[in-house]
Amino acid sequence: MYWEYPTVTGEVISVSQPSHEGHQQTEKQIHNQKAWAEMYLLSLTDVLVTSSWSTFGYVAQGLGGLKPWILYKPENETAPDPPCRRVMSMEPCFHAPP
Repeated sequence: MYWEYPTVTGEVISVSQPSHEGHQQTEKQIHNQKAWAEMYLLSLTDVLVTSSWSTFGYVAQGLGGLKPWILYKPENETAPDPPCRRVMSMEPCFHAPP
């Protein structure tokens, strides 16, 4: 994706993901360690776009001190307008979508 559509400034974008588990495996310690590593990596981003139900997003937001962009849920298979908004605080306090 970044090869075909580079950034305006030409800076290099890299994506790191230590696991490709596909589904939660809570009973496996190595799975939990990989999940923690991914949340930590996510917290190092400059900009975070996540959903309001994302545990990974909450943890990354808190660790990184980030004010993320929250995606709105599509209704009737239609993207909302606007599709997301920036939250007011870096506090990961969502227990339900805003």
